[in-house]
Amino acid sequence: MRAWEFIGEGNQPPGNPITLRSLNKLKIRARQKSAEDQQRFALMPLIYGNSEHIKDQLDIQRQKLEIQQLEMQIRKEQDSETYDAISAMAKSGIDAADENKKKLAGMAKSGLGRSRKL
Repeated sequence: MRAWEFIGEGNQPPGNPITLRSLNKLKIRARQKSAEDQQRFALMPLIYGNSEHIKDQLDIQRQKLEIQQLEMQIRKEQDSETYDAISAMAKSGIDAADENKKKLAGMAKSGLGRSRKL
């Protein structure tokens, strides 16, 4: 004798027995439904969306990109100006060192050329 025959409301078998096969089918149907929903939800903004709002968003993104490009150009210019300033300072330092060497050499030559007084 089956348990359902003497337990429950009446002596009728259950209508939809839960089996692994039925659970697997339910899982597959749920995946298919979610995939269909994702496709439908992807199209809904295009169908029912406010095109002006989308245009505004695209304009904002374009302006942000332009600002980023301008910032990059400014950085490049600043880097080149900094490089020029550093190279000018280095050149002036080298020139000053050369002049000091020449003065020192000139002082040494003039010092050697003098006759000593005793």
